[in-house]
Amino acid sequence: MKERWTTQVYEASSTYEHDADEIRVDGPTISLRNEHGTTHSRLSYGTVVPVMGDERLENITSGTPFETEYSDELDDPDTAATEMFFDDLEAANANNSGEWVPADGEMRTRTVDVVSPSVAVSVKPEEWGTGDTTRSMRFSYEANTETQIEISATGTLWGKDEPQTETELVEADEDGRSYRYSLHTGESPHNQIHYPFDVDVRAGGQHVCSETITDGDHGEKVAVCDGTDGNVDTTDDLEWVDLNEQTGNYRVTLVDS
Repeated sequence: MKERWTTQVYEASSTYEHDADEIRVDGPTISLRNEHGTTHSRLSYGTVVPVMGDERLENITSGTPFETEYSDELDDPDTAATEMFFDDLEAANANNSGEWVPADGEMRTRTVDVVSPSVAVSVKPEEWGTGDTTRSMRFSYEANTETQIEISATGTLWGKDEPQTETELVEADEDGRSYRYSLHTGESPHNQIHYPFDVDVRAGGQHVCSETITDGDHGEKVAVCDGTDGNVDTTDDLEWVDLNEQTGNYRVTLVDS
């Protein structure tokens, strides 16, 4: 299953021809120099990321879709493609920002918006077992963009001494779905899980949220991931990334020359 975390390239892209031999990008300031001197200008985009030397980022700046350059990461359910994208941007910025690098006569900029994935997961224990146990539960889940998530339930089964974990991989999107986890299988037809038990949710190779389910929750729909606690982090407040609080999208501008 694929992790399809959406990127969108907006009209804030441009090319600028010049006769400089070298270029330096430092925050929002672009400097160009040749044998005749140095010029400085300030980009309206704000702080940008110089991506010179990173082939994939250079290709995206030139117009190649993010989905093409990061297809391997998107095909890997254990990898957060957007996190890899930001890691590459951070490395490129560290290598190039404030440094003079060779220029090829054309400066290119491209602004990319990346959807910040968010998942919502709930669980409803459905059928009482013996004593403080349940025989089944229903998991409901959705996401703001097509994302593979891993839902795990960890607890002690009836007749067992040690806790064990059952995990389900599901494909979540904006159309809410659910599945029923029944304990009427396995070594005994009377398997039951004792309260309390833990539900854990992972997405993009990282832990997203968890919740402990008690006997007081039996028959109730309990939110495991709800709202902002279901966000899959892809950046740690990097200064060159803007976050649209309303849409949850990250925006970053790449520059190459």
